[in-house]
Amino acid sequence: MITPEITAFVLNQGTRVLVSTDKGKSWKESLVSDHLPFLRMLKLGFTSDKDGYLIITGDKTMSWEAHFVFKTNDGGQSWYNAGSVDDTQALVTDGRFITDQLGFISFGEYRLEGQPPVPNLFRTTDGGTNWERVEVPIPEEYRGYFTVAEIPTFHGTEGTLLVNQGQQGDYLGGKVLAKFTSQDQGKTWSFSGLVDPDGVLR
Repeated sequence: MITPEITAFVLNQGTRVLVSTDKGKSWKESLVSDHLPFLRMLKLGFTSDKDGYLIITGDKTMSWEAHFVFKTNDGGQSWYNAGSVDDTQALVTDGRFITDQLGFISFGEYRLEGQPPVPNLFRTTDGGTNWERVEVPIPEEYRGYFTVAEIPTFHGTEGTLLVNQGQQGDYLGGKVLAKFTSQDQGKTWSFSGLVDPDGVLR
């Protein structure tokens, strides 16, 4: 990740993070963990000059994998295991922290027998210690089409969430997204329409 304040890289070699606060003139290297399985995905970010996160997935077998959330509060000099989403081993599709305490992880689709798949999105408000599933109210006419939540963006407490159609989606060409808005930092969401990047709805 590159911002005006921080440049950081994560190395999949003993899982180390390199951080520079002077635009790459000097670097500090820190070990996150040397006891992790073979890694598939690494999501690194900072929410302030001191607070950062690293979401790691690995040990993938078919549609199962382990995931870990590591945090730093000293600019990347040291990292600690903040936890993970309990009882969930689905494949992570995306993850990000909005602030040091507020974060989201998307696990793609959630399926129940006899029902169309729905987004499998989780939210934490305590830095990653506890997570709860977010209900994304897909309208009845779109259920089964919009199934994978992307990570929301925020302006203050107001949030915007886009839900895509997954890798196999072909509704209106597969690129149309469902848009949701929130007024409570992503605890609840309301459907606000479709996003049409390719103009197929014209």
